[in-house]
Amino acid sequence: MITLEKLKVYDNYEGDIDILVRMGSKHENNLFKSNKDWALITDFYQDIVLINNWLASKSYAENCMVSFRNNCDDECYRLLLSKLL
Repeated sequence: MITLEKLKVYDNYEGDIDILVRMGSKHENNLFKSNKDWALITDFYQDIVLINNWLASKSYAENCMVSFRNNCDDECYRLLLSKLL
């Protein structure tokens, strides 16, 4: 489950997991240790860029919204939606 805390850590390290591993706190590393949420956040941000630049079909955009909803808590979901133009 993607949370607002995970998004903040991801943004803090500008999506570079190598920096997180080398310089992140134990708590930050533990947030991403046992799952694939880092890659999922990367995918979400790439999807947002595609949608905002009109490079995604309507059905693709709708599937992204479903994926956001299914993989994020409420706060995170609202934040991701707010990034869409």
